[in-house]
Amino acid sequence: MATSRVNLPFAMAARVADATSNGRLCVTAVTSAGRLAAFPGVFIVAEVGLPGCALEGWHGICWSAGIPRTTVKRLNAAASQAVRTEAFQRQVAEEGITIVSELPA
Repeated sequence: MATSRVNLPFAMAARVADATSNGRLCVTAVTSAGRLAAFPGVFIVAEVGLPGCALEGWHGICWSAGIPRTTVKRLNAAASQAVRTEAFQRQVAEEGITIVSELPA
């Protein structure tokens, strides 16, 4: 529950969306490198005085060392296909997440 005084919270967009929509919180800026679809009118921190600043989360798929390269390629292809589905894109958009799919290292 939001209180009447908030100094500087950091939270996922989906976690504060309700509080911003009903006026309990005001989002000053987001820490991503670009504006979020969930808050299109909200500045990024680089635009409000911290140029080059971006704070973003990272999620990945990991497996044991020594896994065959062909298996890595198959897993990457399946994961890449999954993140492009409409259902997945809708869910992450609702949560204010931007997906960047990259090739495995």
